[in-house]
Amino acid sequence: MRLEGVLAQHPHTVGPGSRGGLDFLFTGPEGIHLVYSAGVEDRLDSLVGRTIVVLGKLVQVERVVELWIGNIERS
Repeated sequence: MRLEGVLAQHPHTVGPGSRGGLDFLFTGPEGIHLVYSAGVEDRLDSLVGRTIVVLGKLVQVERVVELWIGNIERS
């Protein structure tokens, strides 16, 4: 799925019962989604506040829909 939107920081607390690796939010026409970012935080951090185009998929994890990014086409 190809999505265009703006990346933002997602301040949250990680602890028992919470899911790590969700440090960013992606806002586009499809809505606001948590971004699964384990291992690529530095790359995504440099794109915060910018409009980007990504190839990825929306994945239902428990009660939350996460964006899993496979590739960044444009930043």
